[in-house]
This record gives sequence, structure tokens and C-alpha cells, in this order.
Amino acid sequence: MIEIKNLKKHYNEGKDNECKAVDGIDLVIGDGECVAITGKSGSGKTTLLKMIACLDRPTEGQVIYDGEDIFSLTKTEQADFRNKKTGMIFQDYMLLEDMTCLDNVLLPTAFNKDKAAAKRAEELIGSVGLKEKTVEKVKNFSGGEKQRTAIASALINNPSVIIADEPTGNLDNENRETITDMLLSINKSGKTVIIVTHDADVAAKCRRRIVLADGKIISDTAADKAEA
Repeated sequence: MIEIKNLKKHYNEGKDNECKAVDGIDLVIGDGECVAITGKSGSGKTTLLKMIACLDRPTEGQVIYDGEDIFSLTKTEQADFRNKKTGMIFQDYMLLEDMTCLDNVLLPTAFNKDKAAAKRAEELIGSVGLKEKTVEKVKNFSGGEKQRTAIASALINNPSVIIADEPTGNLDNENRETITDMLLSINKSGKTVIIVTHDADVAAKCRRRIVLADGKIISDTAADKAEA
């Protein structure tokens, strides 16, 4: 379970140009939920996601995973948390273009000394439909293929939480549906999935939709078209 308590992220605090990107959010996300976080540009959704992912520190408040405040951990412990507990998927893929699909998927295991990682990586690459491109450099991939590689990489350490920031933002309609369906399938396997998206169709497929405005939650409901 993820508990977010009075979470704030303020920039230029106390100055005339102070920006309250996230302003006192309280939120609980249960194990195995599929949550879409939506809102207009500047509403605070990506800032919130970065703090949930332990990529940015809050000005105030807590993000608690299974009873432990991640911001009370040392930097080394936080890095270990990010590597093992969460899998991140970004709009711009965050892959090393001159490396192969396999090498990109294996990157999160670099410090784990996991002898079974290569076999698991090949299985994940096959599961996202890229078996024939395992040793091809990702610079030759389409956007959809890059995002599928990124999904396999996010799963390689078997995290319990998948966090996706606009994962379909750079994709055409066909690939958008493919990536969305993959994320829903990952959720059905038991993992918690949190998706920041501006796409109403993607959000409607999630079981829960949270809407932000001015750094605050203004709506938290079950999506009308959420899949059973």
C-alpha cells in the first residue's frame, strides 16, 4: 500500500513567484490498483508522480510504502528502493539508443549480480512482442517498439509498482492502444500501476481516476469505462 500524507512541493517558497506545484495531497493507493492521474498541463501530476517514484523530494509531507517513509531512507537505500520496488516508464522512453534491446532491458540489473537476469530479460522481450529484435539496437526501433522495450526494462526486477509518465504521449493510435493494453495486463497480473496521462481514453480504462488542479486533488472516482 502507498500512503501519501500532506504532500507538498513548492518552488521559490516565500517569494513573489512561489509555485505550489503540489499543495497538500492526501492519498492512499492500495496494492494491485490501476490508477490514472490526470489534469491540465501544470496541474502538478508529473511532480506528484516523481515524488511517488522517489525521484524528487517533497517540500513537506510523506510518501509511505508498506509502512516506511521513503524520504526517511538514506540516498543508497532510496536508490535500492527505486531499483527494486518500482519500475518506471517515461514518455520519451529513456533508453540508450546505441545499445541493443536486450542490453537496455538488462540495465536495471547491473548492480544486482542476478545470474538469471539474462534469461528473464529474453522472456520479457518475447512477452512484449520483440523476440526477433532482441539484439537489434533500439535506435532502429519505432516509437511503439521503444516503449515496449521500456516496459520490459521496467519489469526486469519484478517490482510491485509500475509508474508510467505519459507512456502513450508520443505514440499513434494503434501503438497507444497496444501500450495501454500491456499496462492493464501488467495490472491484472497483480502489480500496482499508476499512470499519469492527459489522454481521456487511457484514463477511462483504469479502474480509478484522480484529477488534479493547481496541485490539489479535485476528483477521485472510479472511471466510467473502467474494465472489469
